[in-house]
Amino acid sequence: QENSAVKEKYKKATKEIDDLSTEREILSEKVSLASQLDATDVKVSLLRKNGRETDKIKKAKQIKVSFTIAKNITSSTGNKTAYIRLLQPDLESLKKSDSNMFTYENRNISYSMKKEFEFTGEETSLDLYWNIEETLQEGEYQAFIFVDGNMIGKGSAKFE
Repeated sequence: QENSAVKEKYKKATKEIDDLSTEREILSEKVSLASQLDATDVKVSLLRKNGRETDKIKKAKQIKVSFTIAKNITSSTGNKTAYIRLLQPDLESLKKSDSNMFTYENRNISYSMKKEFEFTGEETSLDLYWNIEETLQEGEYQAFIFVDGNMIGKGSAKFE
């Protein structure tokens, strides 16, 4: 009888440990999601030689991607790198070199621009510029923003 009671207590303790382990995994996942940065107010625009905006691709000298990284007190602070992947209307990525690569979801993909910045946990605004040295096509351009191995935002704009 005593042996049965001990076995029953052991089963209960084992189930409790399993339940706590599962709960811990779920909470860790939630903390991980909460610590992921988020890009807001993503804007893709064309700039003329004088720095003023245009929507005419033939007059543009730069593509500007601007965004704000939202305040996040659960994310780790310090130096981070933002990677921008600019896709043309034909979904080809703009890139200056074939070696401009970063890892996302266990594969290497190309980036158009990158910028190192210090994240303090507070709202942070960033602007990145692509100098146009090639003939660009009219249509919709998409910008995807990556930090810490996560896609944190995207934006697009149509140019004529």
